[in-house]
Amino acid sequence: MKMTTLNKGEVFIIEDYQKQVTSKDSFYMREKKNSFRIKPLTVAVSIVLTGLAFSSQVEAVGYTSPWIVGETNTYNVTEDVQINVNSNNEPAITIIYGTVNYANNNFFIYSNKKELPYSADNCITVYGQINGSNTANSNLFGAYNAHFNTNVTILTNNNTVIFKAGSRVKNLHVYGAKIDNHVEDGTNHAFANYNTVIIENGSDYTGVNKYVVGGYAIADNTVSASNNKIIIGAGKFDGGETSIIAGWTSTEADNQQATMCDNEVYLYGDADVSGADIYGSVRTEINNLSVKKNIPLYTVMTGNTLIFGYDNKSWEPANYTIKSVNNFSTIRMDTVAWGKTITINSLSNHSTDSTETKIDATNISFSGVDNIAPGDSYDLLTVSNITSGSVGLTSESSSFTLGSSLEGTAKVTQSGNTFSYTVNSLDPQPQTHTAAMTMSAGTVALTQGGDTLSAGRSRSECCYLRQQKSSRYSH
Repeated sequence: MKMTTLNKGEVFIIEDYQKQVTSKDSFYMREKKNSFRIKPLTVAVSIVLTGLAFSSQVEAVGYTSPWIVGETNTYNVTEDVQINVNSNNEPAITIIYGTVNYANNNFFIYSNKKELPYSADNCITVYGQINGSNTANSNLFGAYNAHFNTNVTILTNNNTVIFKAGSRVKNLHVYGAKIDNHVEDGTNHAFANYNTVIIENGSDYTGVNKYVVGGYAIADNTVSASNNKIIIGAGKFDGGETSIIAGWTSTEADNQQATMCDNEVYLYGDADVSGADIYGSVRTEINNLSVKKNIPLYTVMTGNTLIFGYDNKSWEPANYTIKSVNNFSTIRMDTVAWGKTITINSLSNHSTDSTETKIDATNISFSGVDNIAPGDSYDLLTVSNITSGSVGLTSESSSFTLGSSLEGTAKVTQSGNTFSYTVNSLDPQPQTHTAAMTMSAGTVALTQGGDTLSAGRSRSECCYLRQQKSSRYSH
């Protein structure tokens, strides 16, 4: 499996799978009884990371990867839908250009490697429309594994669900991966790590009384949901049960080990999370999914981070309020709008290394303003109520950039549960000064070397697509 890194995005274009789904022989939606031809795919498939998993099948209609719903097609979900690997044993690829409608029942669409000891690297990409049920739980899983025999370890890692800009989604529970490995004899283990859910800015996503989950592991012995990512750039998340959970575990008893570490939630674009409960991690009992407030002894919950801004894009919603933020070691400011105070209505932290949530504003990129001056100040973040734990600063010193031309230093101060940001200095960025001094010479060079520049860019893109294959198996 080829793995490439694109800065913070960690979204990958895989040349092998692009070739697979752009072959004319591949454009079929493989039905249970028959199939029909659909239009060729014209864009690349997005894949994230690498890993492994094990599965026993649940009752479902099966399709062979790649499973593609064409732009003019509608698929009605009237039973669970399982997308299996093709004969080459590659990850299961699902691409939805058209419309998917869920019937009023608790149905799943999920990726799975059939009859293999692991399942990973599966990807569901949505360009079209998904309409979940108004009265039932409609579920979409980057991977789903269920196994109910004894002495089994399941690993369902590195799966991805991506909602592209222009997609429309409502009434849907979304999981990067979910494992149910529960037999009540204390011998089974489940690991749901390195899974990703991405809701791109420009998508129309309505998550009222629904879950968005990075990785969810259920077992009666050791469980882990770590290094999962949720990246939200659009949508409205509201309602009493609306939750965004990066890492989630459930066990039979408190003395069973649960690990939920280094999960991340990114907010950017115009995502409205004013009615959402956001969790870096959460541990529940199998038979009681209410959130555990008293974390059992056999729990490791550390390093989870909530990040404002993603890939140099700031979080700029209509409402800068979050209902609740829970179990994060750090809240980090990457790219934010100057002058807009982020308000967290309720905060709790049961992390096992420290219950103090650190506010990290050491390096910020500001949007929403053309110029600021030394002495300018505003409240960066405030917490209305703390139900468990405390808040504090990573550092009072900060550096920032404003657009591509200005940079400066600042001081961050804490007063109660409010964090203020005050500019100390402001200067042109070094590259701005250099560019001004050499503009004339640079213009001539670009004019004379235009063909070379274009050729160089093309070579760079080709090199990107042809990076060496690598695999990462982790739990």
